[in-house]
Amino acid sequence: EVVLPLELEDYRRDFVDSFLGNYYRIDELALNVNAHLLQRVNLLGSIAYTKADFGQFKKPVVRDSNGNQLAVDVNTNRSDDIIRANLAAAVSIYRFVGVTVGYILENTDSNYQLRISDRLTDDASYTRHAIYASVNLRY
Repeated sequence: EVVLPLELEDYRRDFVDSFLGNYYRIDELALNVNAHLLQRVNLLGSIAYTKADFGQFKKPVVRDSNGNQLAVDVNTNRSDDIIRANLAAAVSIYRFVGVTVGYILENTDSNYQLRISDRLTDDASYTRHAIYASVNLRY
């Protein structure tokens, strides 16, 4: 028997304190799926899209070791598009012991870049891959 409930989580909007621009607003939509197979295996999957808009901020003033002001080029209206996906399998070995293995993908596409004297010093776009495992004890 395979049970496959598809769960569309509610749309979420939140405001979070941030060092950059004092705050950012997130709008997130997520989809979760959970399949229970053979009374021992549970497959979990999720995907989420998040839009993060940062508050506008002033360009920083950067000086070299001699006190000379350097040219700073930065986008002061930062906006990030974030996609997260998670896939995991949980297996019950005995009634009180189980194992979970999973994979997480997170991709952030950001328009934020900081250039000082035509040299890129910070870029907020990245892709992260993570593999994890755990031993689960139940009582």
